[in-house]
Amino acid sequence: MANFKNYTSMANPLKTAAEIEATLITNGAKSIQKDCAGGKIIALKFLVDTAIGEIPIALPVNVEAVQKILSAQKT
Repeated sequence: MANFKNYTSMANPLKTAAEIEATLITNGAKSIQKDCAGGKIIALKFLVDTAIGEIPIALPVNVEAVQKILSAQKT
């Protein structure tokens, strides 16, 4: 798991999602989709071409889990 120790961000989540989307597009991703609920992005999904064909990728947003990790590392 990534080390989140001493991590903080004041970035706008929508701007961050747009930057991630731009990086995905630059690297060949296609059919990018953002799933939303309650006015927040809850998952980012996209397709990538591989040697074995098109592969779907889903990246769920789990704010509570990240906050738990950050809180635990704060002590």
